[in-house]
Amino acid sequence: MQDHHYYCTTAYGWSVAETRDAAVTAAIRYAGSSTLKQVKKHAPGVQAAVYRVPLPKAAHYTICDYKPDRITKEDGINSTRAGEQIELTERERVFITTMTGKTIPDPENQ
Repeated sequence: MQDHHYYCTTAYGWSVAETRDAAVTAAIRYAGSSTLKQVKKHAPGVQAAVYRVPLPKAAHYTICDYKPDRITKEDGINSTRAGEQIELTERERVFITTMTGKTIPDPENQ
């Protein structure tokens, strides 16, 4: 079991996965191909934010402002660290451009 996972959020939903690419792909699949097609008429793709969360994928935590916030169960079972603030990596802002999860940087990320 990894000691971290990735969290990806879009305007259409969120996902978690063991890798960044898997989290991005799951997020765009949740949004759906019709959504991606519609969005691409006006933008490069579906805008997303990706975070590396320093907890196993099984962890439970609260979400605040569309990002992981406080631990409720650090491993999905134990609540020893309940209420502790999650130290996140810097947000990576991207546009998801294909249903396979290809991304390009969001210019506002710079």
